[in-house]
Amino acid sequence: MKKNLFICSFIWLAIIRVSSATPVEIGLKGGINFSNICGNDEATFVFANSTQTLDSSPIVGGEGGIFGEVNLIDFMSFQPEALIVMKGNQGNVNVPYYDNYYTRTYLEFPLLLKANVLTFNKLKMSLLAGPYIAFLLEFTDSYDPNQWHQYYKWTDGGLVLGLSFELENFVLEGSYEMGLTTFYNGYYFGDQIEDVRNESFIISLGYKFIKF
Repeated sequence: MKKNLFICSFIWLAIIRVSSATPVEIGLKGGINFSNICGNDEATFVFANSTQTLDSSPIVGGEGGIFGEVNLIDFMSFQPEALIVMKGNQGNVNVPYYDNYYTRTYLEFPLLLKANVLTFNKLKMSLLAGPYIAFLLEFTDSYDPNQWHQYYKWTDGGLVLGLSFELENFVLEGSYEMGLTTFYNGYYFGDQIEDVRNESFIISLGYKFIKF
């Protein structure tokens, strides 16, 4: 699967290179994220004939993959990415099947605009912004590991905002991902849950190894 991901990413960037006739850079990146859920009061569910808030704490996950950069104009470029991302949360509600760890692994494609706002010698600082679309690969539920496919959607989407520091071939990024679509089908053991979205803070380090 990782092999197919890299092949598809290279083909994608090659098409962009041919069509745009502008310089292209390709690199690898990896990092950690602090993810949680967000939404309408984080989420609500009905238990014992009462409505409760699904309180949740963040967990630490990892992410990594390939990214490219296509120059558009002097101070702006397009940065597509293909990443394997682990997100999740820990439930804090004293109800048997909510007080657990949940992890969701996605194949994620951020499509970012990168605007250079400051250059000092060889150090460049840039702002990042754009949408992402993600496809669920795996889900781990510490309470019911065999039934996750009944409750979770296969796709997710949202917005990325970030800050990038680049020194020669090295890139350090800090970003925030806000889910704009619920990743939940709506019911879990008969209890209705509404408006549950992913939320992540990410720190990553990348290295550009191809320029053409």
